[in-house]
Amino acid sequence: MKSLCCVAVCLVLSLCISTHAQTSPAPPVPAQEAKAIEFFDRGNACGPEDHKCRIENFSKAIDISPGFVEAFNNRGSAYLLQNDRTAALADYSRAAAEPGFAPAFYNRAVLYTGQKEYSRAVSDFNTVIKLEPNLMFAYAGRGNAQLKLGNYDLAIENYSRALDLDPKFGQTHYNRGLAYLFKQDLDKAITDFTSSIELEPQLSFAFLNRAACLTQRGKDREAVADLTRFIEIEPTDERGFLRRAEALARIGSTAAAEADLKKAAMLRGGQSKSVL
Repeated sequence: MKSLCCVAVCLVLSLCISTHAQTSPAPPVPAQEAKAIEFFDRGNACGPEDHKCRIENFSKAIDISPGFVEAFNNRGSAYLLQNDRTAALADYSRAAAEPGFAPAFYNRAVLYTGQKEYSRAVSDFNTVIKLEPNLMFAYAGRGNAQLKLGNYDLAIENYSRALDLDPKFGQTHYNRGLAYLFKQDLDKAITDFTSSIELEPQLSFAFLNRAACLTQRGKDREAVADLTRFIEIEPTDERGFLRRAEALARIGSTAAAEADLKKAAMLRGGQSKSVL
C-alpha cells in the first residue's frame, strides 16, 4: 500500500494516509474505464506537494467514472494535505460508501482524530480492524483516540496490539508510555519511554516525559540528564529549562537553576521567577 504520512506531537500521531487503490472500479464502458484509470494514475504520479495536480486528475477520473472510490479516497487525501478538511471528509465519506473499502474508513478516522472527534475516529478504526485485522496503524490510531478520550486501559490494549505487529515503532512505545503515565504506572511508563528513545533518539518528548516520571521517583539527577537532552533537541522550548531549573534547585545547584530560569524567561519574553 502506498502511503503519505502526517505527524502530530505531543501525543505522537503517526498515521499514514492511504492513497493506493485496493479494489477495481467497474465503469460501464471499457474505454471510459481506461480513461478514468489514466487520470487516476496521473494523479498518483503528481509530486507529493502538488496537491492541485492531484486534485485535478482525480476529479477528472471521478467525472468519467462516478463510482471510482479509489479516486475519491486519493482526492480526499490531497484535500486533507492542503488542510481542506471539509472537502476531504466529503470524499472519504463517499469512498466509505463502499463497505469493504478499508482505506476510506482509515483516512476518515485520521481526519476525525485531527478534528478531535475521537468517538467517531474509534468507530472508523473499528471498521478498519474488522476489514484488515493486521494493520498496525489502525490499532495505533485507535489507541490514540482512546487515549484522548481518557480510556487509558483501552489505549494500552491497542498500543500493545500494534507493538505485537511492529515492536520497533518507537512512537507507539512513546504513546503507550503516556497512557501508563496518566495511570501513574511510572515503571511501565519509564520502560516505554526508554524503548521509544532507543528506537527514535530524536523523539524529544520521550525525554521530557521520562524526566517527569523520574522526578516523581525522586531521581532528580537522572531527570536533569533527560531534560538536558530535551533542550538539545528542542532549544526554543521553555519547558525544558523550567523543569530542569526545578530539578537543579532540588539537588542544590542554585546557580544553574537560576541560569535556566533566565533562559526560559528570555524564550517567553518575560521575567524569570525564582524556584528557590
